[in-house]
Amino acid sequence: MVNEVSDEVAGFGFIEFPLKDPSITEVMVNGLDYVFAEQEGRIEIGRGCCEASRACPSVPQMFVEPPSSVLAMVSLQPISESNREAVEALRVSRAQEQFVSGVAESLLETADEPDGRALYWAVYADETPVGFVMISDEVGSPEYIPHYLWKLLIDERYQGRGFGTATLDLIVGYFRGRPGVQVLWTSAGQGNGSPIAFYERFGFEQTGEIVFDDEVLLRLKLG
Repeated sequence: MVNEVSDEVAGFGFIEFPLKDPSITEVMVNGLDYVFAEQEGRIEIGRGCCEASRACPSVPQMFVEPPSSVLAMVSLQPISESNREAVEALRVSRAQEQFVSGVAESLLETADEPDGRALYWAVYADETPVGFVMISDEVGSPEYIPHYLWKLLIDERYQGRGFGTATLDLIVGYFRGRPGVQVLWTSAGQGNGSPIAFYERFGFEQTGEIVFDDEVLLRLKLG
């Protein structure tokens, strides 16, 4: 508590701790609500200040509460030889397979489509891989959409626990930290198992356009 008061008075307040941590390479602040930090290749999110006490967190992170009432920290971590097998083993339900490709197929897609300039991470809940996310930031061809959520996959065993929403929060935080980015785009097919309703609950809106032959284009205003 003494350190927290000192940070508020003489330092940078609730971001003082991550700024002092040598393992954190970048800190992004979204007002008083969220702090995003890149730590050892992982993007993590934390509350800026508690609404009631305005207390400061010790480490930037996002906590979600699964139905079991066990708190979990959700982070985005790089895919390497040490975790590739576990991440590639993640699966959605059979009804969802027509809307999102598996991890291994998605990684091959990044090599086949270099102008998409894909960035991708494994989604972790604490130390357990639960999903996969892939985006395009800037692109190398008009065939691709910049600032685009390309893939979002949460393993069927971990769905319904808030991990998908937490992942979207991290991706939104990433793009809000990019100067001049006003809209996050994504697209999805229609039918049983479609993620469109999930995206709309988060705040995405359908544009009325169809892209990539048969996918509904959605946008989320970041301003």
